[in-house]
Amino acid sequence: MFRNDTFHRHFIVSWGEGHTRLLEEGEQLALTLDKESASDFESKKVYLFARIDMQIKLDKGEREQQFFLWFDPTQDYHTYSILWNPKCIIFYVDGVPIREYKNAEHLGVPFPKDQPMRIYSSLWNADDWATQGGRVKTDWTAAPFTASYRNYTADGCIWFFNKRTTSCTARDFATKEVLNMELDERGKEGEDEATAEGIYGL
Repeated sequence: MFRNDTFHRHFIVSWGEGHTRLLEEGEQLALTLDKESASDFESKKVYLFARIDMQIKLDKGEREQQFFLWFDPTQDYHTYSILWNPKCIIFYVDGVPIREYKNAEHLGVPFPKDQPMRIYSSLWNADDWATQGGRVKTDWTAAPFTASYRNYTADGCIWFFNKRTTSCTARDFATKEVLNMELDERGKEGEDEATAEGIYGL
């Protein structure tokens, strides 16, 4: 886990600088959304395959509902993770897999294996399409809306644009756990249970 001014060292604010705050000596970052502006941040490093973990806590208020969770995300911090490797992409909440996208290139389905990416997170108004197809509008009387982030970790292959290569070697791709993980049957059962039990939207 990174420490010592983590968010300042590893991220930049790419929108709404006046709507972001660094707390706890740079170990916590808060994004705010109001009627005036949204806000977001992005990683300084670019990755080609990685596991990213971040603890997030939402402020109370109306929020877009896309993924249904088994807890209220406004009550405490929870760990949200993305695993992206040549075999699959898996989304986790508190270590429980909730979505898996397998590499199905052999069936003609595109898979992002040659596209280096940054980490982005944003808090913005999407009531023209996301909230039940735009039928539910944002209640701005409940603003400002806040999302707080802490305990960021990253383990993966850093992309070097000048060399057009990554920090990972052929041996890493053969032996590094994060580059070879995928769900077994037990993990898939956990994914199904998490989806079935979820009641709170994120």
